[in-house]
Amino acid sequence: MGSGLLRMKCLVMLTVFAAGYLSQPCLAQGKKRIPESWKLGTASGLFPDLTPETLKEVKASGIEHIEVNWKPELVNGTPAERLAFAKDFHRNARKAGLVIWSTHIPYGKKFDLAETDPEKRPDILRNAKEYIDLAMEMKVKQIVIHPSTEPIPDSERAAKIAACRESLKELSVYSKKKGASLNIECLPRTCLGNTSKEILQILDGIDNIGICFDSNHLLKETPQDFVKAVNKRIRTVHISDYDNVNERHWLPGKGIIDWNEVISALVEVGYKGSFMYEAVKKADNNYSFKDLKPNYESLKKAWINQEYAQSIPPKSFLVCGDSKILIVHYNKSRDSIPEIIWSWDAHLAKDLPETFRNRKFNSTDDCKAINDGKQILISSSSGAIAILNVSDKKVVFYAEVPNAHSVAILPGNKIAAAASTHANGNKIMLFDIKKPNEPLFTDSLYSAHGVVWDAKRKSLFALGFDVLREYKIVDGKSLSLNAHWKIPGEGGHELGLTSDENTLFVTEHTGAWTFNLNNHQFTKISGFPDAENIKSLNRDSAGQYIFTIPEKSWWTYHVRFLRPERSFAFPDMKVYKARWFYQ
Repeated sequence: MGSGLLRMKCLVMLTVFAAGYLSQPCLAQGKKRIPESWKLGTASGLFPDLTPETLKEVKASGIEHIEVNWKPELVNGTPAERLAFAKDFHRNARKAGLVIWSTHIPYGKKFDLAETDPEKRPDILRNAKEYIDLAMEMKVKQIVIHPSTEPIPDSERAAKIAACRESLKELSVYSKKKGASLNIECLPRTCLGNTSKEILQILDGIDNIGICFDSNHLLKETPQDFVKAVNKRIRTVHISDYDNVNERHWLPGKGIIDWNEVISALVEVGYKGSFMYEAVKKADNNYSFKDLKPNYESLKKAWINQEYAQSIPPKSFLVCGDSKILIVHYNKSRDSIPEIIWSWDAHLAKDLPETFRNRKFNSTDDCKAINDGKQILISSSSGAIAILNVSDKKVVFYAEVPNAHSVAILPGNKIAAAASTHANGNKIMLFDIKKPNEPLFTDSLYSAHGVVWDAKRKSLFALGFDVLREYKIVDGKSLSLNAHWKIPGEGGHELGLTSDENTLFVTEHTGAWTFNLNNHQFTKISGFPDAENIKSLNRDSAGQYIFTIPEKSWWTYHVRFLRPERSFAFPDMKVYKARWFYQ
């Protein structure tokens, strides 16, 4: 790239940042684009059942592709029962508007391609061929099979690889004859295909068999390195997260995988298939297929906007307190020591007037990433709100709000703020970004503590001392009260929206609750710490909670997590709230 062109690109990027919230780049800005073929998919093991009604719910949740996992009762049943299921399921999936992208051939001794006993191999191959036929009956795009079972002692590994290759050569001929696309899956531990080098060795010379990349099976190399090594042999994927100790099948974001790197690698090698999740519901993974679309959207936004959001990793969180805002890398933090990757201090912000810089941002009490992570909303109980860029830390908007406790961005370049107990507070305030010194609208709300914009319902929700309110925008310049509900206790504090936009988090003096936006019911959060005055509560798309509970008066020195549990210490900061950077 020539120097002149490079300077022009940098100038364009700076112009985008300087424009702040008023300029919102499209998701496919520049060359960063998620391939259109990456339709959201999931393995059917996450479904409660395979009935037509469930398939319709799956489609309604935003899922377009599915992979069929064969249930044990069918695997142990008769060929006729399996064929009848395949025909019925294909018909029901088509009626629901779902594409059966892939099927997973069962695994175990009856399907062990690495079996070295020549007398057992004909039955094993006969079993595999039956499921290839069933896959073609369902008109699938890809078929997944395991190259081996386990454990495999080192002394037997070479013989197992040779046996697997012989099996694959026969299945290769059969698949080609049937018009099927067969793929072996990379596997963990001592299974065959546990590295890119070995899986390529297994497939050497067997050109028409591809690879299923399982992101949480790789214990000896990073997922992104595996992708780059096997390259275009990848025809389908299994997406989930892990701790690099063993396979976990968590939702992305809960484990240690760098998803920006993985997505970049898949784009780089030209992967054009489905984005197929294989998250598993277990005791510590209480997932539903309805959690997948919000998770996928958060991954896409984090990747598409990483260069504009200063490459903030997906698993990062915001912390606010004193005059500071911090961004912490969750996965790189060790023990109780946070890995701080970005910080802003109002006292050092020369683009703020002196009064704001030295007084009105002395006690930041809320912080939210907006505009796909390019900017951060801030409120301060010392009397102000602001928007600042992540890239250059420039403050692009600020306004006075008495005892500000929360802030939300609304359509039409509007900002709502909660002004809590103060002689000039106890109200909701609405601003136009272009006119920070002129509130467009105010409405009395005693001890206003939370505001959240719900784009799905086009509503602003506001939390006061003992009430939750819903407002609608009127003529782009005022708010109209639409509904209100008494909260379970008093002293309303935290108000947050879940990633699926169907539930609000609400905290008050006695505990933490969810508010169902469809049936308008409050429910105590099961298993959550029974604590008083929870200042912040947030949950990422993988289901992990982040929260703060006061230790000294209104502040804490720790940010805590649940499911799984962790805690990070901030000994030199009076922390008020903490939130996931990407929700």
